[in-house]
Amino acid sequence: MRVYWSCISTRSYLIWFYKHTTTPLYDDPQHNLFVQIVGWKYFPPEESSKRCPSQGTIQRNASLIELIEQVDIEKYPNYIHAVYQDCILGRGGDMLHIPSDSWHSSRWIRVSS
Repeated sequence: MRVYWSCISTRSYLIWFYKHTTTPLYDDPQHNLFVQIVGWKYFPPEESSKRCPSQGTIQRNASLIELIEQVDIEKYPNYIHAVYQDCILGRGGDMLHIPSDSWHSSRWIRVSS
């Protein structure tokens, strides 16, 4: 695996701590390093045209799709063609680089032992 540290700015740090959470589909304007302390997460990456981004709302980086496992295909027909990847981080210390503008969501599955 190649890691391109030059893409990571040292000027901006955001740290989020959550327990038992699910996030809607969204993208971030900056790169992220997601570190798994305990538990697992689920991340599909980018294909913006198929992710039904919000238009004209405050949260322009959020999708209209809230739960990617329960998408209404009649309402969001392009989503059926979306290509995504599952990434389950199952051990403490696992890390995933999420490039800027990549669509992703997370879902708590269970606490790892």
